[in-house]
Amino acid sequence: RLFQEPNVTSKEDAFSEAEAAFYAMLTEFIETGKAYASSLGHTHHNAVILVIIAMQKLASSSVAAIRSALARRLDMIMAQRERLGGVLQVLDQYERLQDDQEDDVLNDLLEASDIWDSHLRLMEDEAARLRDLIEAADAVGEETKIGEIVQLLRDRFAGRSVLLFTEYKATQSLVMSMLMQEFGDASTTFINGDNAARNVTGSDGV
Repeated sequence: RLFQEPNVTSKEDAFSEAEAAFYAMLTEFIETGKAYASSLGHTHHNAVILVIIAMQKLASSSVAAIRSALARRLDMIMAQRERLGGVLQVLDQYERLQDDQEDDVLNDLLEASDIWDSHLRLMEDEAARLRDLIEAADAVGEETKIGEIVQLLRDRFAGRSVLLFTEYKATQSLVMSMLMQEFGDASTTFINGDNAARNVTGSDGV
């Protein structure tokens, strides 16, 4: 045999008050999304459910992972709103050109890509709820799970090399930050498909 049999153990930890509040808010958000999906056609229903499943998987990894996804989602929605503002300007131009009988310019305007952009449809109140979730995530501070990993390394694996696996890069960066702050910047390295670890905070807090 080349390898020893793995010795697998599990550990349960209670959420902090801030973590519990965040996950309760996220659960309610997800349930609302499922209810919204049930009112849609087959294709759109599946698309919404896919996003919800992704959110649940990210949340099971770390608050940092789901917060990163929520922030990207909010940025996308705000960008779409800016484009919607552009469409409203187009509509205003359309009304004026129609009154002036500027047919050629009017035809060009009607071909504007923003008018036909299917991504302009937004879920009602989603942006406001995403902001609330991000604010709740920011209130978490240190994540219990990551703190327990650091404690485990200190107590059971002192002086040993340890390989940690994370499913998402945001969790990887969070773990690296905690290890650097606890054991020094030279204590850890990483491997991922991007060859880059973003938003890592070193021992100097930068």
